[in-house]
Amino acid sequence: MNRLFVFFLLVLWGCSKESAVDSAKSSTFVRYFNGSFEDEAQALLETADKGLVILANTNFDSKKRVNLIKTDEFGNLIWQKFYPETEIANTSYSGYSISLTPSGGYVIVGEKIQGTAPSLLIITTDADGNSPVENTMTLSNRKGLGVAVNSTGNFLVVSSISSQPSFNIVLSEFSKTSLNPIWSRTYGAGALNPGNSLPNKLFVDAQDVAYWGGTVIKTNQKSSMRFIKTPPNSPNVLFDLTLGKPTDTEFSGDMIRYGNNFAFIGTSQTGTDSITVRRVTESGIQIFSRGYLIKQEDSKELLTGEIRGNSLTVAQDGGLVLLGTIGIGPRGTVSTNTNYCLIKIDGFGNATPVWTKIIGGRFNDSGKSIITTSDGGHVILGTTSLANVNSLLLMKVDKDGNIPGL
Repeated sequence: MNRLFVFFLLVLWGCSKESAVDSAKSSTFVRYFNGSFEDEAQALLETADKGLVILANTNFDSKKRVNLIKTDEFGNLIWQKFYPETEIANTSYSGYSISLTPSGGYVIVGEKIQGTAPSLLIITTDADGNSPVENTMTLSNRKGLGVAVNSTGNFLVVSSISSQPSFNIVLSEFSKTSLNPIWSRTYGAGALNPGNSLPNKLFVDAQDVAYWGGTVIKTNQKSSMRFIKTPPNSPNVLFDLTLGKPTDTEFSGDMIRYGNNFAFIGTSQTGTDSITVRRVTESGIQIFSRGYLIKQEDSKELLTGEIRGNSLTVAQDGGLVLLGTIGIGPRGTVSTNTNYCLIKIDGFGNATPVWTKIIGGRFNDSGKSIITTSDGGHVILGTTSLANVNSLLLMKVDKDGNIPGL
């Protein structure tokens, strides 16, 4: 298997704006975005003009603001917006999921914490990130974790309720104009912390049937991936499935559409840690389930065995490219360093990967999202520690996971 190890130590110091590393137009690239504050990557989109949109959270003196960045297809900065535009005393904003709206703008969901009181945050903007409209006046103790647009243009939102003893999760519809709730229904999460175990994805088909997932804690305190299908405007579920064996311990990381089906990625902590991938039909039938390890020969560094399955994308040839985070250090110890790892598998879940790459530097790298762009390459979003400051990494590799010349 091939191996890619990228050492970049570029920190861009600005005032409140962030900058791209350079303006070179290359089909592959590495860009860091940082304004000397702590950043945390959340989500990534490709837009109709082949540009990229990054959703992140930026910590300004212990108070967070939502950070939205638009780049061109080469990762060069076009604009950057913060919500709110200026800091509000004793108030933090965090965004966790983003979707395109029919008008070409964006809808972001997350949470607003004013003092110690959290509430659901919904922000809509135009295509340039301007004219933000928000609603945080209703639905306290909620954190928005996934958002999608239904056939009427309204917003379906999956959120968690922190005040519930069972950490319940809620699916709601919100008006596209007022952002007020139209209906809500509650589901028992089971997971000890649904905010960390629900993918920030939600899918709605043409009939407004919703598909989403998460992690469920079973009666034996083992955990499994979860796949839920819900009808429109109904308190019922079409199914709520636990994926995996009763004795397994697994946590969900992400889910994507795979044709008319879905693919899930997560982390298995049953025996040796591994990245778990599942393909599932719309009716909940599992097509395959497979675990993937990173072998020592794939890295010149010592691997601790710690590994997380963060995100996945469908390649143009129908395979899947997996984004994970792997610990670096003496095996059997807690890692002091983490790197990105990429694994390409075929669409049938064969045990042998097509290729494996390990990408990282001297500090902690944590993958968040990966997408396949219209030219067949793969763009990775993550958080990388540079000079002890967490920066956003935006990196594009070719279809084989390489950055030529590096």
